[in-house]
Amino acid sequence: MQMDIHIDTALATCASSIYVLRILHPYGLPTQSLHDVAKMTTVFSLMYASPAWWGFTSAGDRKKIRALLTTMKRRDVLPPQSQE
Repeated sequence: MQMDIHIDTALATCASSIYVLRILHPYGLPTQSLHDVAKMTTVFSLMYASPAWWGFTSAGDRKKIRALLTTMKRRDVLPPQSQE
């Protein structure tokens, strides 16, 4: 299995989740709940079994993951102080 394909697929799924999470906030979901849902769905989905595959990722793949997490913080889907 090529890790870049796995990472790209996971990131595409997470990008779709970010859109849905951003839609929930204007419909009354409190910010803290939005952050909790984002962590429990998008972040956990992205990091599922990461100890097993992280060592096989390239620096570019890790940069893409960090960029997604930074985007989530910038769009207030994750709290700014959350760790990457």
